[in-house]
Amino acid sequence: MTETPLWLQGRTAVVEAADPQEFRDGTPDYHLSHTVMPEQRTHHFAPDSLEAIVERIVQVFEMEVSHKKDPATWVSMVTEHFRTNVNGGPWATAQDIADIGSYNILIGDSAFYKTGQESFESSHHIFHQAFPTGFYWEVLEVLSPRRS
Repeated sequence: MTETPLWLQGRTAVVEAADPQEFRDGTPDYHLSHTVMPEQRTHHFAPDSLEAIVERIVQVFEMEVSHKKDPATWVSMVTEHFRTNVNGGPWATAQDIADIGSYNILIGDSAFYKTGQESFESSHHIFHQAFPTGFYWEVLEVLSPRRS
């Protein structure tokens, strides 16, 4: 039997397997998500369900882009093949996310937030002030394509 890949084992396993030097400001602490999130959940999926797997992968991705300095250490994606854009905007690579910040890339400019005025660090500071107890999310359902 093959062992479950690290990126599928969840955020805690990835944090524990990482060299502490990989993190920007020390090992991240997700104790609030372990204590508060279970009480706020609206859905409880079986551990090996598609929804639970998607949730674990996104949690690992969020942790890595927010806390790991070097995309070469990220296990949630094949960084040399990753690129993203938001609403038809410019393409960004994993290195862009590490340099500019996920909030700046994923949110973009608006009347209320100017990405060009925020660094990686300042953008995270703004969002940690806006959501001091964390920003909790959950997968509600993964829809399968309909078959005819």
